[in-house]
Amino acid sequence: MLKKLKLTTKLTLVISAVVMVVFAVLITITVVTSRASIYTGISGELASIAEFNGGEIQSGFDTVERAALGIQDYIGRLYSGQVTEEGDADLQQSTLYPGRALTSAAYNLEQFVVETARNTVKNTPEIKMLGVMFEPYQLQSDMEEYGFYVTMDTADTSIHIYDAYEGYAKEDSYRIPAGEGHPYISQPYQDGDGMVVAYGTPITYGGRVVGVVITSVDLGAFSSVKTTSTNYDSMWATLFNQDGIIVWNSKSAESTGLNLSDMVPDPDRLEELRSLMAQGTAFQAEIPAEKGKNISCFFNPLQAGEETWWSMTALYTADAESTLAQTTRLLLLLSLASLLLILAVVIVVLRQMLRPVQRVARAADEIASGNLEIQLDVSRHDEIGLLAGSFQTMTENLRAIIQDIDYMLDEMSVGNFCINTREEARYVGEYGRILDSIRRINRTLSHTLRQIDGAANHVFSGSEQASVGAQSMAQGATEQASAIQELAATASDILEHVQSNAEHARNVSEKAVTVGREIVDSNQKMQESLSAMTEIRRSSGEIGNIIKTIEDIAFQTNILALNAAVEAARAGTAGKGFAVVAGEVRNLASKSAQASRNSADLITHSLKAVEDGTLIVDATAVSMRNALNGVQNVVKTMDDIASASREQAYSVEQVTREMEQIAGVIQENSATAEESAAASEELSAQALLLKGLLERFRFDNTDVL
Repeated sequence: MLKKLKLTTKLTLVISAVVMVVFAVLITITVVTSRASIYTGISGELASIAEFNGGEIQSGFDTVERAALGIQDYIGRLYSGQVTEEGDADLQQSTLYPGRALTSAAYNLEQFVVETARNTVKNTPEIKMLGVMFEPYQLQSDMEEYGFYVTMDTADTSIHIYDAYEGYAKEDSYRIPAGEGHPYISQPYQDGDGMVVAYGTPITYGGRVVGVVITSVDLGAFSSVKTTSTNYDSMWATLFNQDGIIVWNSKSAESTGLNLSDMVPDPDRLEELRSLMAQGTAFQAEIPAEKGKNISCFFNPLQAGEETWWSMTALYTADAESTLAQTTRLLLLLSLASLLLILAVVIVVLRQMLRPVQRVARAADEIASGNLEIQLDVSRHDEIGLLAGSFQTMTENLRAIIQDIDYMLDEMSVGNFCINTREEARYVGEYGRILDSIRRINRTLSHTLRQIDGAANHVFSGSEQASVGAQSMAQGATEQASAIQELAATASDILEHVQSNAEHARNVSEKAVTVGREIVDSNQKMQESLSAMTEIRRSSGEIGNIIKTIEDIAFQTNILALNAAVEAARAGTAGKGFAVVAGEVRNLASKSAQASRNSADLITHSLKAVEDGTLIVDATAVSMRNALNGVQNVVKTMDDIASASREQAYSVEQVTREMEQIAGVIQENSATAEESAAASEELSAQALLLKGLLERFRFDNTDVL
């Protein structure tokens, strides 16, 4: 899109972009520097306010401590003789304890501490109550208790006293400073309408604690503390004790008693704040608040007795940055106004300077549209004037060269190639290449046309010969196609026979496989029969052994029967019955022997038959195995035949397809030959026409313009 814009617009955009980038960088640097300076100033201002607030709060605690130190110093000077004691031996009545006589030193001390207590309470708004209590027998050797306090409301009218030591000794604000010898500050507690802390400061003399000054500090009475600001509406002040507990908050009384951890729930951030507090120096921190807001906090340490308390002046970060935002907006507005002014000046100056360039651009548009009859009147002698003059000269040269080219092309268009240029002097520099190109075109066309004329003669004579040859080739192609078709038909018949043979071989192979399986089964049965006959022969041998045993038994029985008959004969009449039994036993033995011989004969014949059968079965098994091997060979041979038949069928099929393709090619060749014959006749006619057209041209044999 940038390429389509005018130069004035482009320069304006580029310069504007550069100026805007420069201004953006300058504005960024200025804003960043200004923000840093302003933020530093704001931080310094808030740090000063925080330091002031811390000083004011510290001043309140210092007032209390100064009261205790003043009493302590007075006691030291009193008992060291630095204070004149007139009538020290005279006893005077105590102002606070009627009926009690005090020495002059004790009386003077009483007057001093009472007056000090009253003045401190009346002149220090932060102190609601101040009391002075002594250890037993420390004010005077015969007085166990001595203690009083004054309040802000009744400082001028009344003084409150303690009747017994136990009345004040049990309080932490007295017990801890008196027992440990260092100041003590209590946790905040409610007293009337406000929160207070008890501040106990020990009074020491001679290395021991002789009493305690106790004050009740009103945490809401820090009137001099800056809790608001005209520049920062959200500013407030907070006082933390050493344990991080809020003892006073100028914005919210309900916050009193809360811990720092309640303000900062993030444990990491809380630990960071506690680490900064442990250093004991002023610091600045930012902590998150509700609803995504942040709080800028300025912490200042202050000494409250032996403890380190913290004064915090805080405000919302957005409020602190409002001045920064206003200044930034002002800078941006001023920068934007300056930028617009500079851009306006740049645009006006560019338009004035580039107006002649615009006239040259319009002239270029006219030339681009084909109008070379233009005149540029630029009365300037700078670079733009020189550009306009050069542009005018270029236009005149172009016009003359174009007119000369038009003349030469017109002559060549009517067939006159014997021409020459009329403006050769203007063809300088790169324009000379145009003239050289036209001359080369002239020479090339002349030479080409002469060659075309010669070629036309050759084409005319050759086309007639091609026509005759094409017709002969068409006739021969027709005859070849007929022969190929007959050969394809024969190949188809061969293919059918080969496929039929393959099918028969496959069927025979399948039947041979079936017969082979049956022979295998028969061979298995013959092996089983052979095994049975072997078992019969073994059993027959065992039966022969049994028959032999029976024959032995019959022989022994016959001998026994014979002996029995002999013994029966010896017995006479008594042995007749036994003789009959012996005769029957002998007959039985004879029959058994005869049966055994008959069984032996049968078994012998059976064994011989079994042996003959075994030999026959063995021979049959060998024949079966031979037959099985023969069948397997037949199956393999038939498979080979089937495979060869299939390959032959595939080859014949391929030959058939190739013949069909050859027939198609021959047919195409025949058609092509016929078309070539027709084309040759047409070419002959066109060659005659071309010779007639070439007779119109005039050629220069020198081929030079």
